[in-house]
Amino acid sequence: MIDPISAQKAHLRKQCRIVRKSLGEEAGARASLDICQSIEAWDVFQTSESVLTYMPVHSEVDLTLLLEHHPHKR
Repeated sequence: MIDPISAQKAHLRKQCRIVRKSLGEEAGARASLDICQSIEAWDVFQTSESVLTYMPVHSEVDLTLLLEHHPHKR
């Protein structure tokens, strides 16, 4: 039996995938850029030497701009 929290998380993930896919490529790229710019403004990002990110799959937010704009960060 699946617990209620896991079921709710699965439902929210599904809803988020649907919304991301409905944005379209141009709006998704703009959202990714906005998110990257927001992260770049964080004090913790600016002072960090190492940054953990991921490679986007399908309609996930693309954070590769962070790696391109900050090649000095590991």
